Amino acid sequence: MRTRSLLFSLLAFTALTGCDLSPDYKTPKVEIPAAFKEAPPTDTSPIADGQWIAANPAMADAFGKDEWWKIFGDEKLNGLIASAYEESPTLKAAKARLKQARAFTRSEESRLWPDITLGGNAARQKYSASNPNFPPGTPVKPFNLYSAQAGIDYGLDLFGRARNLGEAARAREVGAEETYRAARIALAADVAEAYYRLRGLRAEEAALTRNLALRTETVGITGKRYEIGDVSDLEVARAEGEEATTKAELFAVEQQRAIVEHALAILTGKPPANFDITTSEIVDTPPAIPQGLPSALLERRPDIVQAEREMAATNAEIGFARGAFFPSIDIGASFG
Repeated sequence: MRTRSLLFSLLAFTALTGCDLSPDYKTPKVEIPAAFKEAPPTDTSPIADGQWIAANPAMADAFGKDEWWKIFGDEKLNGLIASAYEESPTLKAAKARLKQARAFTRSEESRLWPDITLGGNAARQKYSASNPNFPPGTPVKPFNLYSAQAGIDYGLDLFGRARNLGEAARAREVGAEETYRAARIALAADVAEAYYRLRGLRAEEAALTRNLALRTETVGITGKRYEIGDVSDLEVARAEGEEATTKAELFAVEQQRAIVEHALAILTGKPPANFDITTSEIVDTPPAIPQGLPSALLERRPDIVQAEREMAATNAEIGFARGAFFPSIDIGASFG
């Protein structure tokens, strides 16, 4: 009879601890087309029931594990982005927030385990010779006193509050990982954009410099023609005006080039005064980037994954809030 009661109590305890009051979470259903509207239907992969298809790791491998900029084959760009990954304070802050989220997850998951406390003490004592409990003439010597204590406390997760908090923390940890990944992608994109903009401005600057030399030469030739009466002063003024316009355009491009250089230096974590990089003119056409399926691109976007994980965390917190209406039971023991 006693065995049956113990078994019944164990089954009841297991049923209670398995209780979860959070709503059943389901990935939101999104209507996704089979292909982009502007693209020809080159890929006929089916999308079942309008659900997102799982992202294929081979898609990311085509870009070298998210290193998409390497398809340009530019070693200077590769070095700039590597330097930005090492020195960017924005990326360091995102990485620190990721570490914080991981530590918070471990802290929340620790609610499912008992708390164990251990303590000890050592003391050197000596009673007074005038203690009335000692007979007269009794020798009083110092002695050592040692003590040790241990305790254990465990909160029964009857209604899944601790589990729901752990699930919410894990979901937000994944969201922090995606936020960090998004910061890396954005930083690489900013560096690549600034780098190619710098190359374009330097090419434009070189063209305007050559054009200004031609304009200056034209002004000299027109002035000599005016001296011999071959042209009027209007032609001289027109040549000088074209020279001044080219100088202004060159000055504006030089200013833009300096701003982009400073921005690129800051992105790569270097002082603009010490930043110097040589670039070549852009002569090759950019490589073609595969489009892929709309659903696959959505699965690869870190901001969308982070938003979906935030929804999952909020769903788990609903279960924690519902469980707060019910009592909590703690058990403990101590000895020493």
